[in-house]
Amino acid sequence: MRTRLALVLLASLALKLGLLVPTSDLRPVRDSLIYVDHACKLLRSHAYGDSGRAPGYPLALAATFRATERAGVPVACPPETPAGASRVSALLVARLMQVVLSTLTVWLAWCLGRALYDERTGLAGAILVAFYPNLVGFTHLLWSETLYVALTFGWATLLLRGVRGGRPASLFAGGLALGAAALVREIGLLTLPVALAWTWALEPRPARRVLARSLVIVAAAVLVVAPWTLRNVRAYGELVPISTRGGWALLYGTSPNVMAEAKRLRLSALDADDLKLNRMARARAHGIIASDPRGWLRRVVTVNVPSLWYPGYDGVIAHLVNPDGYTGVPRWLARAGIVTIVGSYLAVGVLAVVGLAFAPRPGARWLLLGMIALYAAVHAIVWGLPRHRLPLMALACLPAGWALTRRPSEWAALVTWRRLAAAGLGTVGFLVLVASNDMTLLRRRWERAARLPRPAPPAAAPTAAPTTAPTTAPTTAPQRNSRAAGLSLSSR
Repeated sequence: MRTRLALVLLASLALKLGLLVPTSDLRPVRDSLIYVDHACKLLRSHAYGDSGRAPGYPLALAATFRATERAGVPVACPPETPAGASRVSALLVARLMQVVLSTLTVWLAWCLGRALYDERTGLAGAILVAFYPNLVGFTHLLWSETLYVALTFGWATLLLRGVRGGRPASLFAGGLALGAAALVREIGLLTLPVALAWTWALEPRPARRVLARSLVIVAAAVLVVAPWTLRNVRAYGELVPISTRGGWALLYGTSPNVMAEAKRLRLSALDADDLKLNRMARARAHGIIASDPRGWLRRVVTVNVPSLWYPGYDGVIAHLVNPDGYTGVPRWLARAGIVTIVGSYLAVGVLAVVGLAFAPRPGARWLLLGMIALYAAVHAIVWGLPRHRLPLMALACLPAGWALTRRPSEWAALVTWRRLAAAGLGTVGFLVLVASNDMTLLRRRWERAARLPRPAPPAAAPTAAPTTAPTTAPTTAPQRNSRAAGLSLSSR
């Protein structure tokens, strides 16, 4: 089994290293541009700046840049130009870091799947995590999801070992990973109660041990988050646990035209800092809710909650067809990529539902269900992008792997009417949430893929120069069409 795992890790590493070639000229956009910019400022000036964003991912990038330079390879931050082997592009260094993190996540998926289920599930879950298209694609997009997913598998594995093995050191390390995840994405702070509830479900008694275990986890997480919170208190004069984005997130979840709202707020207070703009956004969101509470509830049910499960709005599909995405993608590959991404998402989702319903392991079940409930509740209030569900889909690979590796004799022993009903209702609920979304954007991207430029024809062999002057003026060779303009990724 370990030999097979090693082969999976090598294949995953080779695939992601190979994809560094077509993504080498992919420039960061939106959030990724901000992350790289802050990391380079940390590298050059040792100051984070006035950003109200969570600092974890830029800190990880800056630490990687610093380690690279200490190894004797200077890093060229944009707009600095690399000079051969003497200066390496910061974007390449960042993507190499992502490749390492993504490969580490495959190993952690094997550890967690084996501990929660069995050896077969661990290997199948690792394979799904290694080659799930969105997890592979996000490795090169320089967004925070790759680091956040690695930390999610990390804290879950450490907490599981701490609870089952009675290891306080593992519990403490799991709490540290939870705190680090919170600094990468703010929702990580809300994940702490889910993690505690999951450890209680794993071993609910005795109560004194449960309480002591929880205190260790919380103390470790606070130890990581507290320095940044104190920094925010000094910077803003009030308690800001991680970032000043909560008001904006609430406005995204309430306004049907958030871009116009954001522009109006910024124009009305040109000299406002992050905290003041965040307060204004929160006040505007509260005003929208108070003026039409029924409309807001209708939006929660019909837009916010289903948006978490939208099959077509994610960074990889957008990069396949957008002008600022991958270059030189042929039409057939763009459409094949869209089909593969959407199809794998639906397949893993349905298999995970089956695994959750039939696997006789309640501890494994409550981890993913608790995370789904948390993300659904957050999306109901503040909305967001479907790429935020990537940690859920990574965890879903484990019960999906369990379902894929069951033998017919095992299924015969597990089938009951109760489990069949749970699997059926869960599958229908998942597909209803998917289908409840407006598919216009996915359809547009599918149509845009058909308008991508065709590959340039091979150059004709040179011919001998004519001995007489041509009687007609030479025609100009047709220029290759540029990509059709399209919607760019939102930074929401």
